[in-house]
Amino acid sequence: MRNAKQQLKEKTSFSLMLLTFALVCVFALTGCGGGGGGGGGAAVMPDPMPGGGTGGTGSAYTPPPRMRMLDVEIPASLVDTVIDELANDFRRTARNLPAFGTRGGIGYTTKTSTNNHPDIQTLEPYFFDAEYDANGQLQFSRTRESTSFTASTTDPEVSFNRLNGSPAAGWQGVETQADYSPAIFYWDAFSDIENAGDTDYLSIGYWAIYLKDTNTGELTGATSMGVSANGSDPFTASNLAGLTGTATYEGPASGVLADRVENSADPFHYVTAKATLEANFGDGNALGTISGRITEARIEGGEDLPDMNLGAASITNSDSGGNFRGDTSVTTSSGETLSGSWGGKFFGNGASATDQPGSIAGTFGATSTDGNVSVVGAFGAYKQ
Repeated sequence: MRNAKQQLKEKTSFSLMLLTFALVCVFALTGCGGGGGGGGGAAVMPDPMPGGGTGGTGSAYTPPPRMRMLDVEIPASLVDTVIDELANDFRRTARNLPAFGTRGGIGYTTKTSTNNHPDIQTLEPYFFDAEYDANGQLQFSRTRESTSFTASTTDPEVSFNRLNGSPAAGWQGVETQADYSPAIFYWDAFSDIENAGDTDYLSIGYWAIYLKDTNTGELTGATSMGVSANGSDPFTASNLAGLTGTATYEGPASGVLADRVENSADPFHYVTAKATLEANFGDGNALGTISGRITEARIEGGEDLPDMNLGAASITNSDSGGNFRGDTSVTTSSGETLSGSWGGKFFGNGASATDQPGSIAGTFGATSTDGNVSVVGAFGAYKQ
């Protein structure tokens, strides 16, 4: 499957498609009707997917409208609290070192600010798995490492919006909202999975949780958010030591910007970007290092964002494959500096034990010194 993906990415030259977002409703303080607002109804299964279901290429392609990260029924008395909570979660996530999962993924999770839900109060990441059902529909599941909890787009409590061609041509995604008894879950998940037989795919995504009072079922104002990346073919850890030489990886990135200053009433904006990584696997005597940049970043509406530097990180060996974690930095046009963390894992095993990894998936984040501006996201990149 790697060869097919490589040909696809070469054909498109890794050019990212800027999403032309249209709001389904205005920063829903009182909920949203239609387009997949609050959960509780049956999942809508468009067929074919918007954009013709062919990858969403060409200038005529218009993605479906996006829901908003706050597109839930938030009581007026809690709106400011929820915005502040989420903005703080963005800041904490951007600064935290991403955690490696035993299943092969990498991600961040911020702790919630309430003790009402100890099962959610964890630093374990959620990961997104992609699969095709018997009808050929792409589905995503969100699963936490140590539990069997899975929320799929097929659940009756889930409403979702298909995002074909996102965050780049050759990728597909869903924007999802689920209303369960302990909380409302919102997540966006994307994957390059090609078909039901694809055993070497990447998946990335981000999510937010709005906690409810266990007694009343009402929202409490407490939130938690995270971002994660995963792949179905983690690189074999025992092969890392024998790798040599250098390799370049490129691919799309997707994330969210939280700007509490420029627009305090609607501070969250979706971001598309490109990730470029340079891995130095050394001479076989050391595991080497990796560094890179997030470039071509834009938010909805077309505003360009400055490049993010992904500082050099040492490659480490673990039971779950080749891992790395490092620091990030961004300098804005006004001279302000944002900083944070990034990390990732190698995926895609070759025919030989000495073949370099075919792909990388990872997460990144950066926040300003005062915490008013933060960006978090995930990327999937392929060996050039």
